[in-house]
Amino acid sequence: MSFFSYIFREIKNLFEFYIIPLLVVILPHKVSFYIYKLICRYTFFYNKYSNDSLQNAEMFLNRKFENALWIRNVKLLFLYDIADYWLATLRPNKMKKLNIFKGEWANNNNLLLLGLHYGPGYVMLMDLKEKGYSPHFVFVVPKVGYKYQSFIEDKYRKARVKHLNNISGGSTITTGGGYQLILDTVANKGTPIILYDAPKYETETKYYLQVFGKKYPVASGFINLVCKEGIDFQLYNVQLDFETGMRKITISDLKIYDCEEKLLEELSSYFEKVIQSSPEQWYLWRQSSGLFQEFKDE
Repeated sequence: MSFFSYIFREIKNLFEFYIIPLLVVILPHKVSFYIYKLICRYTFFYNKYSNDSLQNAEMFLNRKFENALWIRNVKLLFLYDIADYWLATLRPNKMKKLNIFKGEWANNNNLLLLGLHYGPGYVMLMDLKEKGYSPHFVFVVPKVGYKYQSFIEDKYRKARVKHLNNISGGSTITTGGGYQLILDTVANKGTPIILYDAPKYETETKYYLQVFGKKYPVASGFINLVCKEGIDFQLYNVQLDFETGMRKITISDLKIYDCEEKLLEELSSYFEKVIQSSPEQWYLWRQSSGLFQEFKDE
């Protein structure tokens, strides 16, 4: 990368991770949301987040979408995901006013929450914390540090992880040796949050979701936590309303399964239903061409 390309990238990221997202903190919500929609439709900011997402979604969903609207919404989602960190740390009371709930968290601290890489999730973490839960977000550590991509982005990501740790009462849980930590967290009345569509495509797995007529490989950890360890769980999703900027949090009833096949059927159905309802909200469309697999005749 040339020196000028590096400087351009860092200045662009300064706007994408700091200057633009901070507008939601200092301006009335309706004003900042209007500005954000203009930025996402008419500027080059956040372009990288929409690359290949439309063509992949149309292929797997067998649907056509309006190109400009799709790109605006995808960019808007990523912008709000970034901005919600600033809202959560600087204006948490303002964030609470943007939430619309359907369903309730179970009155049970010994459970898992299973979600998807979908919608703006920060509001859900903040709500759990406020209601007396101890949420522990489970995530995969990137193989390539953000510092190798951008100095500005690295600073933002580190601050975000630090805040997630604070919400989690000390630390989040990383995959790879995290199974026992999750068990310990549940035993201590913590609430682990697992995004179950995290793909398992680098190593073999025996567990697949069946969605859009394809197979989608997932890890075994959360399957075993539910079916073998007998931990109750709730499914949830958060959607950004692209017309108002409100966050719609939908929470399913408490569930328990001891049959892996039935659990996978439930999770597959939920995955497909949620994504069909508002496809732009799924974060993994750009990678999806390498995730879904064809069924093979035995």
